[in-house]
Amino acid sequence: MPDPELAIIIELPFEIDSSIFLTPVRDNKCPLDILIERLKKIVPSNDMIFLTGHESHHVQYGSFSAMNGLFLFRTAEPGRLVQFVRAASSRRMKTAIRINACHVFADPELLKGMLDFHNKQSVAYTCFDGIPAWLGGDIFERADVIDAFVLAEEFNKLDEDPAQFILSQSESFKTASYRPKVWGRWKNVSLSLDTPASAAVLIESIRRAPDPLSVSYRDFLE
Repeated sequence: MPDPELAIIIELPFEIDSSIFLTPVRDNKCPLDILIERLKKIVPSNDMIFLTGHESHHVQYGSFSAMNGLFLFRTAEPGRLVQFVRAASSRRMKTAIRINACHVFADPELLKGMLDFHNKQSVAYTCFDGIPAWLGGDIFERADVIDAFVLAEEFNKLDEDPAQFILSQSESFKTASYRPKVWGRWKNVSLSLDTPASAAVLIESIRRAPDPLSVSYRDFLE
């Protein structure tokens, strides 16, 4: 059964064709397979929610989810905050970690550290500070996301990203940023599926790595 305390919401960007996520790149595994396996170090796959749209180029996500026993939440509603609150409300978790599906190397160790920090701070929202975006994600409390939805609806700001809206409402929501202790400087590299150039570097990194599931943030430090 899904954990009522914690879930991961994986956002499959509406504007990007599903082929970049679902085409096998190594050992008959696609980037989304690799991301899921990495995130299983935090929660089992039945505690993951895949958020995407109803565009024709996203149809293949349905087959992928069915074959892998995954929970897919599709929405045609406009507005980033609306989409996120609907996905978060599809399962009655307390806390949600949000991951962009473009970030295949999102780091479980860093995410676990941020989750521990988030829980100790008792805040509505926590983000990373000082690491490349493609290694991380952010964390929300579902109850606060629902409150943010109500407030954003009043201000006619439902199209805003939920994190940006919550951060802009400092009088209503307590937030925090987590800066993990890392030794060294980050290499000048971008590994994300959100642009053709960075996607090519990411896919090549997957193919060259001894084990893509064991790639660590430490591999990107000088």
